[in-house]
Amino acid sequence: MHDPDSLNIAGTNIFDPENQQAEREHRAAIAARWQVKKVLIHLSDNPPLKDPYAYKDIKPNHEIRVLKLYAGAPGSKLVCCLIPSSFQSPGSSAGEVDNPHIPYDALSYYWGDAHEKPSHEIYVLNDDNAHSGWSKKGKNKNLALMAGRMLIRTNLKDALEQLRSEQDHVLIWADAVCINQENIKERTAQVARMHDVYSQAKKVHIWLGNPKDEIENKNVFNFLRTILDLKELDRVVERLEQKSGNSSDKSDRQNCKSAIELMQAKWFSRRWVIQELALATNAHVRRGKQEMPWSDFADAIALFMTKYDQIKRLAFRGTIDYSTSLVPGDHHINSLEAKALGAYALVTVTNDLFRKSNQGIILQRLLSLEVLVSSMLLAFEATDPKDTVFAVLQIAKDLQGSDQSYSKRSWGLIFDLVPIILFMMWTISNRVSNTNAVASELALPKTLDKRIEANYRKCLADVCADFIEYCIESSNSLDILCRHWAPVPSSLSQSMIVEMPSWILPITGNAFGGPSQSQRSRVNGDSFVRGTERGSHYSASGSIPPSYKFGKTN
Repeated sequence: MHDPDSLNIAGTNIFDPENQQAEREHRAAIAARWQVKKVLIHLSDNPPLKDPYAYKDIKPNHEIRVLKLYAGAPGSKLVCCLIPSSFQSPGSSAGEVDNPHIPYDALSYYWGDAHEKPSHEIYVLNDDNAHSGWSKKGKNKNLALMAGRMLIRTNLKDALEQLRSEQDHVLIWADAVCINQENIKERTAQVARMHDVYSQAKKVHIWLGNPKDEIENKNVFNFLRTILDLKELDRVVERLEQKSGNSSDKSDRQNCKSAIELMQAKWFSRRWVIQELALATNAHVRRGKQEMPWSDFADAIALFMTKYDQIKRLAFRGTIDYSTSLVPGDHHINSLEAKALGAYALVTVTNDLFRKSNQGIILQRLLSLEVLVSSMLLAFEATDPKDTVFAVLQIAKDLQGSDQSYSKRSWGLIFDLVPIILFMMWTISNRVSNTNAVASELALPKTLDKRIEANYRKCLADVCADFIEYCIESSNSLDILCRHWAPVPSSLSQSMIVEMPSWILPITGNAFGGPSQSQRSRVNGDSFVRGTERGSHYSASGSIPPSYKFGKTN
């Protein structure tokens, strides 16, 4: 048996102090080389850190940035570039537009929890030409081709990974990436053109997130497609009534449960989605790998809700045979009111907002800005409290005809209707009131009231005060002062923390509380004033106009 202390390496006794020192140096050299090799392996897929991406200026009133998402294998880094693209606007002069219009899809998605920090990297190349050089480099990327890195939140990363193709490049617009969120002037201008962004998109992807189980996800989408035939939905209810406990019964229960959970996706609670959905002409709902047209999805939800109370009673209340019921945790569905299901609330709201043509073009907006903000859309939240007002400007009837709400399609509709309007005026010229009504709907663009235009440089208190002042002047009523509608300032942004005046009533005093409480029961009494378009039954002041003066920060 050999003594370890007397081992020879290449005929040399390492017990000798000099040999021990040489051996330590030799081992250290090997370790150093291995560390260098590991770094090189890491850098082959992760180039050295580069400065955050610096946005290149665009003309925000006339252009957007389109994200070109390069083809890549699942799990690989997201690589893209941002390309300026002009709006499709009639009458734009050469000085206003420097870049051609690029056909694109638009993404509508939930940004994420307010506490979530962007943590997922995407690589942004200098321009489209840089990609050929980048892809040829293989694993040894030329960093000179990369303009910088950008950090995005998890839900956007998931959406881009699902929409990315392995063969073809994808052109898409996503607000968190395509708008410089730190540039208030640009952000304000782009929000004012949001109607053009979504109405001019070839397709709008409504991203509901990644499912917990893709097989279950596929089943629920197939279920929604199936119940578009009302007879199939009736058969589901009949099977639930029989409580057979067989595989078909259990499948029906699971599909109903999955549909209810799908209807509570966070996307349905966002205030911005109302405008995004309303202005889209080709919207598709997507979760994970499953997708269906919004029109079919909305019809399926509406049909499902006609049987909602029966389904709750039959599928989720206690049964005699607990072996055929779902897990005990599913019984919370019994307490869910219909209004608590975001998808149903959104379908109901969007059906009440507009009168549309058969092609989906908005012909008439039906609700005022005051009703939308202070009554109709209280269940829908906004990450930035100022968007409580800004996010619904383009769908209010009192802004119909403003220069922000007219697009190429609107002008085309006007010109198409001119012969009809002239014929109506000639044949029923004695009915002046009807002629005036038609003219008001097709009024030429007017200037948007400065008090309510999207201006993120104003503090939240001033946004709310200007909105109230506008409502009082427009309605000739002080009702807005009795409604609980105002957003609560964000605790995460010091710039938003402003002491709100007592005459701006917070949404937490609403009958069902704020958006975070909307799935619970009533917490407060109803407002003293009506929250609909119908006129009041009485007016204590008669025709006397209200007199008011509000103090503002600026």
